[in-house]
Amino acid sequence: MTNDIFERVLRMQPLDSEWAVEEQTDDQIIFKGEFGHACVKADGKVISQVPPYVAALEAAIKGEELPVKPKATRSQENKAIVPTQVRKSTNGQMVPSGGILTPRDIIDYINPKATEQEAYLFCEFCKRKGADPMTKQVYLVVYVNDKGERNVSFIAGKEYFTEKAEAHPQFDGFQAGIIVRPKDGGELIHREGTFYLPSEEMLLGGWAEVHRKDRKIPTKAEVVMAEYNTDKAQWKKMPGTMIRKVAIVQSLREAFPANLGGMYDSSEMNQAGVADIDPDMEVKA
Repeated sequence: MTNDIFERVLRMQPLDSEWAVEEQTDDQIIFKGEFGHACVKADGKVISQVPPYVAALEAAIKGEELPVKPKATRSQENKAIVPTQVRKSTNGQMVPSGGILTPRDIIDYINPKATEQEAYLFCEFCKRKGADPMTKQVYLVVYVNDKGERNVSFIAGKEYFTEKAEAHPQFDGFQAGIIVRPKDGGELIHREGTFYLPSEEMLLGGWAEVHRKDRKIPTKAEVVMAEYNTDKAQWKKMPGTMIRKVAIVQSLREAFPANLGGMYDSSEMNQAGVADIDPDMEVKA
């Protein structure tokens, strides 16, 4: 049966220029606006740290006239509402119900190595980027650099880039692969996928093309293996997969700068101005 509460809030006029549905399930609808998020539960409960959003949504649910258009400051919401389909953190603990993550939750359930300030910044980062740390779209990594200095980085997973791109109305698919050359000489080969013969071919780089419905020319990226390969961890185990991923992320970022600008995948941290992060360099809890 269709939920009347959901129908009412979906019919209401946008509360601001950025008002949109971020997630909808049988149990809740999460809206994202200019000043933060708002969650409407199936039983009519409204959750938001932006009072004007609460007032407007509650009025819509009751069938009353909406109050004045929300006016708020961006500091009003100190909590990030994220999708709640995943209820366990990376260490297996249950996260608080309600879909609201606070800086304390980031420390308790995401990364206990983080300070209060680092957790707050990460929480704000997730909120503004619409990223869900519980589904490993983004990571908060605390590590010690070569100089012995403590550093923190917010790193996006490839899934964040592909999911955000697929949700964009102008996204029209992508193609990606690797660039190889026969060891006995010859032309460069742009091959789709990641298959190559290490005994016969040299892996030189990766390529990707992203297509948009509103553009005639696709956004292309070609990356050089030597600029990214650290010969550690996954780069050593599956270099073709890694360099292809770098090309995909780079082309998606260039194709959708408003949505993905400033976001970097762990495989391209050198480009982001952060040294390669080795697991042994992570700060211990």
